[in-house]
Amino acid sequence: HSFTTSSGRRTGAHFALVWKTFLEAKNEGLKHYDFEGIYDIRWPQKKWIGFTEFKKKFGGKEISFPGCFHRWF
Repeated sequence: HSFTTSSGRRTGAHFALVWKTFLEAKNEGLKHYDFEGIYDIRWPQKKWIGFTEFKKKFGGKEISFPGCFHRWF
């Protein structure tokens, strides 16, 4: 998780925080970084829209998974 104050967001500290994490993971030999979720129209939550834009600025590949389903007998 990463979080910054309003001042931190204005200065781009949240990007620097995530970028540093990428570099540390790369130094450890890791090949993948899972941002764990973006905005999904199937479960719309407006607060995820800005967070999704932030995540997409780092590039990468978007992967879709089917929803969870339960069968009741």
